[in-house]
Amino acid sequence: MMKWNRITQLVFVVSVLVLNTACERAVGVHHPAAFVINGDHASEIYPLEVKEQSEDVIIQMKPGAPTPLIIFIDAKGEESRYNFKMEGDQIVIPDKFSRLSLRHAGDSNVEILRKTN
Repeated sequence: MMKWNRITQLVFVVSVLVLNTACERAVGVHHPAAFVINGDHASEIYPLEVKEQSEDVIIQMKPGAPTPLIIFIDAKGEESRYNFKMEGDQIVIPDKFSRLSLRHAGDSNVEILRKTN
């Protein structure tokens, strides 16, 4: 009888672990993305921080920095303007992206890349 209880307990624990993993995948547990910023740190448009916040990506600019042009670059290298809004010194991008370029006359371009796991 004791042997059956240990087998039952083991099956129960394994089942719980499998169900937990399946639920996390089904629900889509969100792990915040990490970003890489490439460019000249001295540039006026070089961001202080890039982070995900809910469904948005927040680009924290230096105080008083000019508003850059935001360019989305797809996997083929094709470019298109990206919609965003400014909230103080933050650029709020209401979408996910893999690669962006920040541009402003007189400054070197800055690229923001989403790290892949």
